[in-house]
Amino acid sequence: MSLPSWLKQWSVVALIVANLIPLAGVLWWDWSLFQIMFLYWAESAVIGLYNIFKLIVLGRWIGLAMAIFFIFHLGVFMIVHLMFIVAFFLVKDAVDPMAIQAEVVGVGKSLAISGLALLISHGISFWQNFVSGGEAHKLTINDLMLGNVYGRIIVMQLTLIFGAFLSLQLGNPIWALAVLILLKTVTDLAAHLHEHRYFSVSFK
Repeated sequence: MSLPSWLKQWSVVALIVANLIPLAGVLWWDWSLFQIMFLYWAESAVIGLYNIFKLIVLGRWIGLAMAIFFIFHLGVFMIVHLMFIVAFFLVKDAVDPMAIQAEVVGVGKSLAISGLALLISHGISFWQNFVSGGEAHKLTINDLMLGNVYGRIIVMQLTLIFGAFLSLQLGNPIWALAVLILLKTVTDLAAHLHEHRYFSVSFK
């Protein structure tokens, strides 16, 4: 039995592999819920980075102006989002802000390899779908600003937040964290396939 055509795409393979690393982190390296949430928070920034490249390619100078606006808008979103996950998944009692900052930086360093894998995964998708696959000739700036980026980020993060709170209620057992990662992977894969039209998936 042959594999479906979408499963043969390098961007799909890279996405799955990049999401298997945090699964290994939970099963063998004792990653915490906050580490998982922080990693996927950082992935939103990676998605935004490649969107900036797309805006500049599509719009040239207009795209550059839109990219500057997008950086500001996404930056505010990222700051608020980070404050949210720190407040709910890291801070248990009132502690020194400097200690919180040091712990967040330490967590970020511990996730460097996984973060690099996500950067490479989205880079492969950018090259395969946008550059080589012809999306640069089909998409508009409105497509990028109104749908592709925020739609994917919001669906992914809502899935994570729902799963994370459920995991908290269960006491963060390993199996619950693993299910959270698998749920995120499936949601992210479906969004990826829909975004790049490998097959029709609707979140409406």
